[in-house]
Amino acid sequence: MPLFDDTSAGPRRAVFAALADGDPERAMRLAERHLPVLISHDPGVVLAACEAAPPALLAATGRWAALERYVAHLLAEQGKPPIFPDVATAPHRAVAPADRLAVMTGHLVALRTLARYADAAALAREARALSQRLDPEDRAVIAPHLATLMVQWGQALASAGEIPEAVEALAEAASEAARVGNARAGIEAAGDLSWILALMGAGSDADDWLARHDALAERCPRVTRVRSGADLARAQRALDRLDLGGGLAALGVAEPRAEELGVFVAALRALARARNRDDAPLAIRAQLEVALSTVPEPRVGSGLPGAAVTIARATLPALGGLHESALDALDACPEVAAPARALVATRRGASLVALGDADRAYASVSRLTSSPFPRIAVEALAVRAAALTRRGNAVSGAADFRRAAELAEANGIRAALTTLPAPDLAVLVARADAPQLRHLIAASGVLVPPPASPRPRLTRQQLAALRALAATGTLQAASASLGVSANTAKTHLRETYRRLGATTRDEALAEGRRRGLI
Repeated sequence: MPLFDDTSAGPRRAVFAALADGDPERAMRLAERHLPVLISHDPGVVLAACEAAPPALLAATGRWAALERYVAHLLAEQGKPPIFPDVATAPHRAVAPADRLAVMTGHLVALRTLARYADAAALAREARALSQRLDPEDRAVIAPHLATLMVQWGQALASAGEIPEAVEALAEAASEAARVGNARAGIEAAGDLSWILALMGAGSDADDWLARHDALAERCPRVTRVRSGADLARAQRALDRLDLGGGLAALGVAEPRAEELGVFVAALRALARARNRDDAPLAIRAQLEVALSTVPEPRVGSGLPGAAVTIARATLPALGGLHESALDALDACPEVAAPARALVATRRGASLVALGDADRAYASVSRLTSSPFPRIAVEALAVRAAALTRRGNAVSGAADFRRAAELAEANGIRAALTTLPAPDLAVLVARADAPQLRHLIAASGVLVPPPASPRPRLTRQQLAALRALAATGTLQAASASLGVSANTAKTHLRETYRRLGATTRDEALAEGRRRGLI
């Protein structure tokens, strides 16, 4: 990796010599010329040049103004990755293309910080398209910045759940970083690629990028304050192998530098602790809610982070056998791009299997079994196998489960098979003649979802009536909050009590809480 060597000493001397001569513009041009090496190994030099430049000079050169915000935030707090805390002025069309590209990127990172993930992703696409239309002169101007900008485009696309585009953008960023010697961009791109690919179950590719990240980070020890994508990848890969202790340890390393990735850290930690039987699943869910209470609501309720939280909120009650509560949580998933929606669909299918609704379970995953993302394909095949077996087609069910097991083994994601209810999983392991999986699941002590309660499920109207009663305390107040007559509310509640096996309001509310419905 010769291009990534630390050659910052010469540029550092040149920048400070220009500052000593009272020539801040020359200092800025020198810092920009050597930006790939300085932003990687000695970003303080870049900040010194930016701070010495007159405000009018920075204002007149959009890429320098964007660079000042980036490096100032990068160095503002130990361990804090470069995320802008405020929204920059939207880029004006009249600005020169190279400057507009940098200002546009600053703006989309600010939008991402505010959890406006779809807006940030749209701007990232626009920036990528603009970069491909630059003439040679403009491209030469922006070249020192480009790898850093490209990483931000990939991160914005990933946050919106646009996984294929994010992988493509980050791979391009890694190539550009290698071309110009930007070690910081190279480390961040490799780390984020490893995490995104691990999230989607592409284990071999994730491991390759993680190895590249680690080699580059070891080669460039002065490159610090990068976000913790690689640590999240390490945690996800350990959890996929059902190495719960290793996964929890990696999450502990990731947390101090997570910032916007902290939502993923919290969700993964909750799931790992539940599977490790550290506490009851519903207790861990309550602890997760406490952890998320410090996170701005938009980050929890939108984009890929929102989908990750939804899946955690659903999987935890499922691990406690509360599959109605799991489905209710999945129904609250925010709008997100197709890959994340597919993971929600496979978890819905697993809970439908547990509730005995094989037909709906089959329908929920039938189009996902050939997904290019291994985790989605494995979970979908496993759910379809369970649904087919419950419908009496054990031969096809066993064939689907063998395919799921082979794909899981090839990608190192055995954990993806354990989203099924324990009885269904045991039957499929036996019928598919996969004793190694039976031994793994039994020996690991990993918590697998139990079957659902045999009591009938509540309808949406009944669930709404129960929650209204819990919130208001009286039939009259509940009917008013629902906007229905007292007689209608009473009818819904009477059937709700029956389905919960309760005869009084207090019994119904207690059972609803036990099931995680209120």
